[in-house]
Amino acid sequence: MPHPTRSDLEAAARAYFEAEAGKQGLLRYPKDRLEEADYQVELSRQIVGEMDDDLVSNDYSGHAHRAAWEMLRAMDADLETLPEKERLIALNLGARAVRELSLLLIHRLTDPAGGYDPYDPFFATQVAPRPNVPLGTSQRSITIGDAAAQFMDYQKARNLSASTLTETARVLKWLGERFGNATALARLSTEDLKSFRSDLTRVDKRLQGRKQPFDRRLTGNPEAQIQYATYIKYWRSLQQFFRWASDERLIASDPSDIAAPPKPKGLRARSPEPFSSEELRRLFQTPLYAGHKSRKRVSIPGDCLSRGGHWWAAVMLAHTGMRAGELSQLTADDFYFDEEIPFLRVHAEGTVEGRQRSLKNQASVRSVPVHPDLLRLGLREFVGRFPARQGNRRVFDIYRLGNGRASAGITRFWSDYLEKVGLWKEGRSTHVWRHTVIACLKAQQAPLEDIAAIVGHGRDLPAAFRQTMAYGGELPLKRTAETMLKLDYGFDLVEALGGEFDPKRHR
Repeated sequence: MPHPTRSDLEAAARAYFEAEAGKQGLLRYPKDRLEEADYQVELSRQIVGEMDDDLVSNDYSGHAHRAAWEMLRAMDADLETLPEKERLIALNLGARAVRELSLLLIHRLTDPAGGYDPYDPFFATQVAPRPNVPLGTSQRSITIGDAAAQFMDYQKARNLSASTLTETARVLKWLGERFGNATALARLSTEDLKSFRSDLTRVDKRLQGRKQPFDRRLTGNPEAQIQYATYIKYWRSLQQFFRWASDERLIASDPSDIAAPPKPKGLRARSPEPFSSEELRRLFQTPLYAGHKSRKRVSIPGDCLSRGGHWWAAVMLAHTGMRAGELSQLTADDFYFDEEIPFLRVHAEGTVEGRQRSLKNQASVRSVPVHPDLLRLGLREFVGRFPARQGNRRVFDIYRLGNGRASAGITRFWSDYLEKVGLWKEGRSTHVWRHTVIACLKAQQAPLEDIAAIVGHGRDLPAAFRQTMAYGGELPLKRTAETMLKLDYGFDLVEALGGEFDPKRHR
């Protein structure tokens, strides 16, 4: 048959949604199976999140593909043979159908007696207007500025990372600059958002950190424009804002319910190349490890062999795969050296230097076993310089905490140092250690779930498996400690780092 048109695909998507929704209506969970119902709710929420990411990036995963295949099979069409434009339309509709079906299932399991108003009007048989703002607030009275302030309060209450909050606040500030903070949020149309979406791709990365209004940040020079991945972060934050506003009944419909521009062909995620074994040998022969001028002049050769914060940062990252921001916030109280299996705790509780701790996400909260080599190299003695009685003093206070990112200071130092010693490559600063640790453990055939538990990488696991992992708490420390012992960089790191700690030689 001829290739289906957009109208054909939309009709197929509605038919698929109605058929799957009908199957859902046959589900029944008796009282003795309520735990299973709870699991389905949590799993559905995970799928909604995945579909949100797919729709924002226009890059579709398994759920969207399966839905598109089912839609097309009913009309004797094949996803693989569709022209690129129609293929993206089919995948977009498939993702929207999966998202709406997941929301419908959540509703049926949590409020079976209540009526259901589809979040995506495309799947409503009769599109009814959604209620206005509660508490008597009309849509016309809520401004862009007020809505943005409320949304930021909502995001802060979710304990999101400082970098996520900073990116969200930035793009909402730009939204207010473009359309006016005093403008009613409900006045923004899909066409307005399409125009703003297009301009986001033209933000000049050279103006980062400078005080310039949004319209002056735009450039027509492709080489100076922000990376696609950065743009997607901004666009995702913006869509989350409008979906929240729609869910809160601040607006009648979501004007941002449009796809992001497709990922440029041939674009690969900018991911730092892991250190090779030879590069690690070279790193540990540079002045910081072989002998430097002084504690502050660590890139200049000398006789000083101090094992201070600069020295320990890379050594710790190479043995834990931690994020730089996580490392920067550690205090002495986070280390448990006297347990049967020594470990350190990554968490977001309490404050450091008067600011609330922050982590990237909930999966980041974890216990990381302390590798035996770290003890041989003198980690306990290093941490002992920052006794618990000093309150919340950071162990790595040699690196400053940035206003937004906790990793600002440590990232700046290592970007500069790696460049000075000839080991810098695109994207390399501190995150390269996570890639290096993960690559090494994968090479040793360590189980993926063990690696994810060590580095706090829950999103690397399939959705259903992530939910299973969430039940029953963290993996046993004994198991992750055994996995950590598989770290093997091809040479003796303790020897390469100058041998075991000796208080007579090492300060």
